[in-house]
Amino acid sequence: MIMTTYPDVFEFLFTAKNGKDLIDKLNASTTSPDVILLDVSMPIMNGYIAMEIIHKKWPGIKVLGMSMYNDDYVIIKMLFNGACGFITKDITPVDIYTAITTTLKKGVYFHGISEKFNTISKSRLKEFAPNITTKEMKFLSLCATDMHYKDMAKELCLSVRTIHSYRDSIFDKFGINNRVGLALFAICIGLKPNRDISL
Repeated sequence: MIMTTYPDVFEFLFTAKNGKDLIDKLNASTTSPDVILLDVSMPIMNGYIAMEIIHKKWPGIKVLGMSMYNDDYVIIKMLFNGACGFITKDITPVDIYTAITTTLKKGVYFHGISEKFNTISKSRLKEFAPNITTKEMKFLSLCATDMHYKDMAKELCLSVRTIHSYRDSIFDKFGINNRVGLALFAICIGLKPNRDISL
């Protein structure tokens, strides 16, 4: 049991050396953790694969991806595979505490992207969907992948300029200002690529 000066107390169930070790320990454990801090870069089984397995086998576990690098596509891939949010390893203990408690209460957390995602639950975010046009929704669904804007334009048979206009429109409507924000927003309202766009 780890005691802190904060009102919540966290109990650490176990640590794992790599993704395979984590999956093995989850399989053997009689108690599932509420939150997992999952490193992206691990030997034997990396965080992407482990995240995908956890999301399928234990969908009730909330996972925060972790990395030394604040790279857009690393973050997007972790979120797409089922992570609830993402933190970098250089954040303070206070920020880690905030990340865990916010994830438990709101179901989503991302350090340094937008307070919008840290103060509004996933179900509440879905209420924003009617303000998105059908064309913007199609674009937004691709933002949850590792596709670049030019690839999205090709996929949707549109010009890159049109894709940029969809991006800028969503930026303006929802106060989002970067690609990770678009991906997180898309995932939070339930969008996935190559599926019917319905909420």
